[in-house]
Amino acid sequence: MLIVGASAMSACASAQAKTAADRPSLSVPPPPPRIFGPIESTPAAPEPVPDLPPAPAPNRPPRTTPSREPAAKEPVKPETRPETVPEQPAPTPPATATVPQLSTPQTVDSTEASKTVRVTLDRANGMLSGVDYQRLSAERRTQYDTAKRFIQQAQDAIAGGNLVYAQSLAEKADTIAKELAGK
Repeated sequence: MLIVGASAMSACASAQAKTAADRPSLSVPPPPPRIFGPIESTPAAPEPVPDLPPAPAPNRPPRTTPSREPAAKEPVKPETRPETVPEQPAPTPPATATVPQLSTPQTVDSTEASKTVRVTLDRANGMLSGVDYQRLSAERRTQYDTAKRFIQQAQDAIAGGNLVYAQSLAEKADTIAKELAGK
């Protein structure tokens, strides 16, 4: 037992923390001096502009250059000009066609979609009319007012022909009215 205790003591004696003097220095060397030379600015060479295609030549017969040698005497013909093609008038832009109204699967039949929206609005109005506004808390009064606003906006959207938006507003009003009515 004594041997075990002695060996344990010797192990503790050898493990000691190093002091600041024993550790290597971690100081950072100073940065090297910076030497700035004169800055030379040379203007950038302009990019070459690509050559433009030659302008179209008018409808003229090609000219022949007279040769330096004396030509055989040929009878001189009067210069004939080729027939000029009459200029075509500028094409007229096509008549503006009316753009058809975008229809979605919900609004293929606008009268049917309008009826569906009105049924939803009537159901929401019926549920809201059964709610006693005076007995509502402040938060529920705000919800009641919001539902009434949705109903009014949906009616305006129906009048404007925006049935998809009207249906969305009617469904929101219906959902709020069901919650207020407790259904």
